[in-house]
Amino acid sequence: MRGIKEVPESIREWERISAHSHITGLGLDGLKAKPVADGMVGQIEAREAAGLVVRLIKQGKFGGRAVLLVGPPGSGKCVSGDTPVLLANGEVKPIEQIYNEWKNKGSVLEKNENEEIIKVEDLEVVSLNPENLKIEIKPVEYIYKQRVNESLLEIRLRSGRRIKVTKSHPLLTLKKEGLAFCNSSELKVGDYIAVPRKVVTKPSTEIKIDPEAKARSEILLEEIKKRISEIEYSIFLVQEGFSINSVANFFGLHNETVRRWVNSDLPYYSSYLRVKNPFIAINSVNYSRTPPIELPEKVLPELGEFFGYLISECDEYINKKIESYTIRFHNTNKKLKKRFKFLVKKIFGLNAKFFNDGKRSGVKISNRNLKEFLEAIGYTVGKKSPEKDIPDLIMRADEKVIASFLRAFADGEGSVGEEGIEISTSSEKIANKLSYLFLRLGIVTRMIEKKVKNKERKYYRIVISGGDFLKIFKEKVGFSIDRKRKKLAILCKKKPHTNVDLIPNLQELLMRTRRNLGLSKQLFYGSKNGYRYEKEENGRKMKRTTLKKIVERNNIQGVIKILADSDVFWDEIVEIKEVEEKEVYDLCVKDNHTFVAGFGGIIVHNTAIANAIAKELGKDVPFVQLAASEIFSTDIRKTEFLTQTLRKAIGARIHEIRKVYEGVIKELEIEKAPHPYNPYQQIPIGAKIKIATKDESKTLKVDQNFAIQIYQQGIEVGDIVQIDPEIGKIVKLGKSEEAIKEKSYDITSEKSLPIPSGSVLKEKEFVYPVTLHSLDVAFAREAGSDIFSLFFGARESKEIDAEIRQQVDAYIKDLVEQGKCELLPGVVFIDEVSMLDIETFAFLNRAMEQELCPILIFATNRGLTTVRGTDIVSPHGIPLDLLDRLLIINTRPYTKEEIKKILEIRAEKEKIKIEKDALEYLTEIGERASLRHAIQLMAPAYEVAKERKREKISVEDIKFVEERFVDVKRSVEYMKSLEEKFLK
Repeated sequence: MRGIKEVPESIREWERISAHSHITGLGLDGLKAKPVADGMVGQIEAREAAGLVVRLIKQGKFGGRAVLLVGPPGSGKCVSGDTPVLLANGEVKPIEQIYNEWKNKGSVLEKNENEEIIKVEDLEVVSLNPENLKIEIKPVEYIYKQRVNESLLEIRLRSGRRIKVTKSHPLLTLKKEGLAFCNSSELKVGDYIAVPRKVVTKPSTEIKIDPEAKARSEILLEEIKKRISEIEYSIFLVQEGFSINSVANFFGLHNETVRRWVNSDLPYYSSYLRVKNPFIAINSVNYSRTPPIELPEKVLPELGEFFGYLISECDEYINKKIESYTIRFHNTNKKLKKRFKFLVKKIFGLNAKFFNDGKRSGVKISNRNLKEFLEAIGYTVGKKSPEKDIPDLIMRADEKVIASFLRAFADGEGSVGEEGIEISTSSEKIANKLSYLFLRLGIVTRMIEKKVKNKERKYYRIVISGGDFLKIFKEKVGFSIDRKRKKLAILCKKKPHTNVDLIPNLQELLMRTRRNLGLSKQLFYGSKNGYRYEKEENGRKMKRTTLKKIVERNNIQGVIKILADSDVFWDEIVEIKEVEEKEVYDLCVKDNHTFVAGFGGIIVHNTAIANAIAKELGKDVPFVQLAASEIFSTDIRKTEFLTQTLRKAIGARIHEIRKVYEGVIKELEIEKAPHPYNPYQQIPIGAKIKIATKDESKTLKVDQNFAIQIYQQGIEVGDIVQIDPEIGKIVKLGKSEEAIKEKSYDITSEKSLPIPSGSVLKEKEFVYPVTLHSLDVAFAREAGSDIFSLFFGARESKEIDAEIRQQVDAYIKDLVEQGKCELLPGVVFIDEVSMLDIETFAFLNRAMEQELCPILIFATNRGLTTVRGTDIVSPHGIPLDLLDRLLIINTRPYTKEEIKKILEIRAEKEKIKIEKDALEYLTEIGERASLRHAIQLMAPAYEVAKERKREKISVEDIKFVEERFVDVKRSVEYMKSLEEKFLK
């Protein structure tokens, strides 16, 4: 039996060929194709068919079958309309509103009675990177709207979050098998899905005032300035001896008006002189004496605090008859009443008054200009508590403003209990947005929804519990009221009774990681109770802080570290029910294909053919691509070339567990002796090594083979090594962190590693991905090691004997039976399949019936044509008996918009900058000639642009290369025009 050590390093990777580097998958949402996704554009039906093929391949249900992609050359949405979506600027808007706002600003790609697709620019959302589970800002490329005839699923979580999605809509889950996006129809009560632990936005302190209100205020201010000038001039004229009557006649005013100007101090007009940046919205000259307000220049913490009190503790009254607006702040706490009065004065320059009507006491302020200002910045005035909402300028604000807003709101509506903080509101909009605002600070809240007895009205309790979240609230938000602040301080000092930030379903992952490190449960978990986390059934959910400690203690990388450091909170599904909706919407988010949406915030997913299939299958599935013409350009038999190709696409993942010594070298002594043929030269004949981990050390005496490897690799004291006695190999993994600190390097190429934990001698699993062809080559080389190869070099035969392949098959079969190997049948993609002849078609037909055969995918752009090697005319040049065994997928020519999008993607991938006009012209070339020709012109055109000292390709550059590089049609026309001069 050959050992794994005989598999050369150079053949331990799959062969993967992909010319379309911009393609990352099929761009599917379940089995529904997105118009543009994963680098794929258009070809909706073809990609959906390919998605079914991929699914069958992964399930192992596609053996003995093949696919044919046929086409000319170049050839339900997610959530309900009321679903809130978190935008990059912090605003939270229903997705239907986002669609309506952008449908006139974006460009319509498709519109029919069932579906609308809008391409957008400059729209960004908060998104989760599925690779590292970190929250990022990503642009939206498309917005979708679609009519549906099926029911949706409303999913409710233990935290009170909820969302309505289509049954094929994927949500990120964590099960025993690992992380995965699962269709909502596959989820069940008790599963856990991802919600954000914290979110990032692009905050702004700008106050966006309605342009019409701002313009009106500026016009009215000019009138006020004019009137003040008239008053000052009138006073001057009277002081100079002019009579009041003469002055009144001069201005065309009543005598009494001028008399008041002269004899009164006119506090109304003088108020404008005290305001630096006044704002008015009503005609104060003719009708009103409402004083102006100071216009805030930007959103500061004081303004956030004002809105917190306004929304939580204030009643608003609008008297339409006398056109008055009054705010009344109700609270028994004297400190808060003084604070609200102070804020009104500091922000708006207005004097609020204390009141006590016998039933309630508080602070009130009446000012119509304040009402107009609040409306101009997007706040809806005069609403009752259940209809109130948090304005967008607070949602867009920075962390300091948000903290001030939340503190004021909690001062009014919050309380501190035995287990945490509760904040109450009767407004669903406020409950939702409060949850999103707390996520900005890294606090995950629970939302408890209850109905008032004997009434339809609901109210919501926002609950903050768990030691970590309470501490964040204390540090970043806090209370202004002493009583609440003291209670919170006591609560934070207590050991929390409830742990809310837990990670489920880690049993298998933890067990596998611990065994790979060769550690006992007590050493790995740092506790005698560590066994609880690995129980097969109902294993304990682990606190995130505990997992972080385990990761740091054992220097764990990979999925466990990603989970420990992620921006994800795992929330349990408590209810799934069907609901009816007529329209659904989706966002196509660049790169990540995820966004944060739903009541309270939930992470949701949005979603050339052969290359996309390769990416969709994943890197573990071998994928080999070739053109049919390659088969006839080799110096080996056609059938041998095809055999090698098929075996390149059959993978084997070989597992082996071996005992190795691993640790840092503490002491190293090399034993030397004179060279047998040169006594003046010393050579290593052995070594003594002291190797240690954090927990133990061992002294090993090794032979000459290991000593030579130590010399060759430059291994020294402080290096972390792995010694494999079974295969006689020592490997330098890197240098210990302590050794690098001792040498005080500023920059080093050495890899810094922590000292391993556990025993020096430990069991480790080694996994070798190989293909059957790579094993064929390795076995063939060994078979050629004879006396001839010793003197003249090994004989390299490009063809492999059938006997060698039988040995490889027997070897793999034996490993599979021992449970040490798993087979991975891959995919062979053959382009230009009509170029194959009858012999190769017969061989492939027979190969499809073999036990070990990869999936075959053919592609052609031929119609009826002759089967090569025969006189038979057949569809696509393929024999009918083989054609009958194929699943056929039709592709179609690209539209102009699709060609343009492909060129944009390709330019971005190749880092080529191109002007809009040039892109349009290149699109016309792709439509007129071919997409491939248009793509081929980009690189030379970019070189021309650089030669002309331009950063972007212009139309002139494309015309320059277009004249020098002709497409197929122009080449044929040229040949026809000179047909008589060409050699026959």
